[in-house]
Amino acid sequence: MIEITKVRIFPLADGFLICDFNTGETKLVVIRPSMKGILEKPKDPDCFKKVYVDSDAGTIAWPGELHIDPETLYNP
Repeated sequence: MIEITKVRIFPLADGFLICDFNTGETKLVVIRPSMKGILEKPKDPDCFKKVYVDSDAGTIAWPGELHIDPETLYNP
């Protein structure tokens, strides 16, 4: 099962994150295309900066229970 262990905002472009996975890999992940519907809230830069790792779910999240499946981020 793929899980994210650490997340950082990529400072040079909106909608990009640097994610460390439990596989030992680090990937630059493009979140922007996924930001629609319920995940539209992180388009706001202030919200986007609040990204964190939800260790229970093993993925990234934002306040308000907004999650993205870690498999989706690992295999875009």
